[in-house]
Amino acid sequence: MRSPPKSKQLKLVGGAIAAHGIEDLLFEINNQLKSLENQAKKAEKYYEIKKEYRELSIELAKAALEGFNITNKELNGQSETETDKRIQLEAEIAKQEAELEEETVCRARRESCNPHGHNTLGRV
Repeated sequence: MRSPPKSKQLKLVGGAIAAHGIEDLLFEINNQLKSLENQAKKAEKYYEIKKEYRELSIELAKAALEGFNITNKELNGQSETETDKRIQLEAEIAKQEAELEEETVCRARRESCNPHGHNTLGRV
Protein backbone atom coordinates (compact mmCIF):
# COMPACT_ATOMS: atom_id res chain seq x y z
CA MET A 1 0.00 0.00 0.00
CA ARG A 2 1.11 3.34 -0.80
CA SER A 3 1.32 6.14 1.75
CA PRO A 4 -0.51 9.38 1.13
CA PRO A 5 1.47 12.24 -0.28
CA LYS A 6 3.48 14.35 2.13
CA SER A 7 1.25 17.45 1.77
CA LYS A 8 -1.78 15.39 2.77
CA GLN A 9 0.14 13.95 5.71
CA LEU A 10 1.11 17.41 6.88
CA LYS A 11 -2.50 18.54 6.68
CA LEU A 12 -3.57 15.58 8.79
CA VAL A 13 -0.84 16.25 11.34
CA GLY A 14 -1.66 19.96 11.32
CA GLY A 15 -5.36 19.14 11.75
CA ALA A 16 -4.58 16.84 14.68
CA ILE A 17 -2.48 19.54 16.27
CA ALA A 18 -5.22 22.08 15.62
CA ALA A 19 -7.87 19.72 17.04
CA HIS A 20 -5.70 19.11 20.09
CA GLY A 21 -5.24 22.88 20.51
CA ILE A 22 -8.99 23.42 20.25
CA GLU A 23 -9.57 20.71 22.88
CA ASP A 24 -7.10 22.44 25.18
CA LEU A 25 -8.81 25.75 24.55
CA LEU A 26 -12.26 24.28 25.23
CA PHE A 27 -10.92 22.67 28.42
CA GLU A 28 -9.52 26.00 29.59
CA ILE A 29 -12.75 27.83 28.70
CA ASN A 30 -14.73 25.21 30.63
CA ASN A 31 -12.48 25.68 33.68
CA GLN A 32 -12.91 29.44 33.48
CA LEU A 33 -16.69 29.06 33.17
CA LYS A 34 -16.74 26.90 36.32
CA SER A 35 -14.65 29.52 38.09
CA LEU A 36 -17.00 32.29 36.93
CA GLU A 37 -20.03 30.27 38.05
CA ASN A 38 -18.47 29.88 41.50
CA GLN A 39 -17.74 33.60 41.62
CA ALA A 40 -21.32 34.34 40.54
CA LYS A 41 -22.69 32.10 43.31
CA LYS A 42 -20.45 33.81 45.85
CA ALA A 43 -21.53 37.23 44.58
CA GLU A 44 -25.19 36.22 44.80
CA LYS A 45 -24.69 34.99 48.37
CA TYR A 46 -22.81 38.21 49.19
CA TYR A 47 -25.71 40.34 47.91
CA GLU A 48 -28.22 38.21 49.84
CA ILE A 49 -26.21 38.64 53.04
CA LYS A 50 -25.77 42.35 52.34
CA LYS A 51 -29.54 42.74 51.83
CA GLU A 52 -30.29 40.86 55.06
CA TYR A 53 -27.71 42.96 56.92
CA ARG A 54 -29.33 46.15 55.64
CA GLU A 55 -32.81 44.97 56.64
CA LEU A 56 -31.61 44.00 60.12
CA SER A 57 -29.78 47.31 60.49
CA ILE A 58 -32.99 49.16 59.64
CA GLU A 59 -34.96 47.07 62.15
CA LEU A 60 -32.34 47.75 64.82
CA ALA A 61 -32.45 51.47 64.09
CA LYS A 62 -36.26 51.42 64.30
CA ALA A 63 -36.12 49.60 67.65
CA ALA A 64 -33.55 52.04 69.00
CA LEU A 65 -35.63 55.00 67.78
CA GLU A 66 -38.74 53.53 69.38
CA GLY A 67 -36.81 53.13 72.64
CA PHE A 68 -35.64 56.74 72.41
CA ASN A 69 -39.21 57.88 71.74
CA ILE A 70 -40.51 55.99 74.78
CA THR A 71 -37.73 57.39 76.95
CA ASN A 72 -38.38 60.88 75.58
CA LYS A 73 -42.10 60.56 76.33
CA GLU A 74 -41.34 59.40 79.88
CA LEU A 75 -38.88 62.24 80.41
CA ASN A 76 -41.37 64.77 79.05
CA GLY A 77 -43.96 63.44 81.50
CA GLN A 78 -41.48 63.73 84.36
CA SER A 79 -40.55 67.22 83.23
CA GLU A 80 -44.20 68.29 83.20
CA THR A 81 -44.69 66.83 86.69
CA GLU A 82 -41.61 68.64 87.97
CA THR A 83 -42.73 71.87 86.29
CA ASP A 84 -46.13 71.56 87.98
CA LYS A 85 -44.41 71.00 91.34
CA ARG A 86 -42.20 74.02 90.76
CA ILE A 87 -45.20 76.18 89.90
CA GLN A 88 -46.98 75.01 93.06
CA LEU A 89 -43.90 75.71 95.17
CA GLU A 90 -43.46 79.15 93.61
CA ALA A 91 -47.13 79.90 94.34
CA GLU A 92 -46.69 78.74 97.95
CA ILE A 93 -43.54 80.86 98.31
CA ALA A 94 -45.35 83.89 96.87
CA LYS A 95 -48.26 83.30 99.27
CA GLN A 96 -45.92 83.01 102.26
CA GLU A 97 -43.98 86.10 101.16
CA ALA A 98 -47.25 88.03 100.89
CA GLU A 99 -48.28 86.87 104.37
CA LEU A 100 -44.87 87.82 105.74
CA GLU A 101 -45.09 91.23 104.08
CA GLU A 102 -48.56 91.72 105.56
CA GLU A 103 -47.28 90.79 109.02
CA THR A 104 -44.35 93.16 108.60
CA VAL A 105 -46.69 95.99 107.59
CA CYS A 106 -48.98 95.28 110.56
CA ARG A 107 -46.03 95.25 112.98
CA ALA A 108 -44.72 98.45 111.50
CA ARG A 109 -48.12 100.08 111.97
CA ARG A 110 -48.34 98.88 115.56
CA GLU A 111 -44.87 100.09 116.33
CA SER A 112 -45.52 103.45 114.72
CA CYS A 113 -48.67 103.83 116.76
CA ASN A 114 -46.99 102.59 119.96
CA PRO A 115 -43.22 103.06 119.62
CA HIS A 116 -42.43 101.87 123.17
CA GLY A 117 -44.82 99.00 123.21
CA HIS A 118 -47.32 100.90 125.41
CA ASN A 119 -50.96 100.80 124.70
CA THR A 120 -51.93 104.21 123.44
CA LEU A 121 -55.55 103.35 123.16
CA GLY A 122 -57.65 104.92 125.80
CA ARG A 123 -55.26 107.85 126.40
CA VAL A 124 -56.57 111.25 126.05
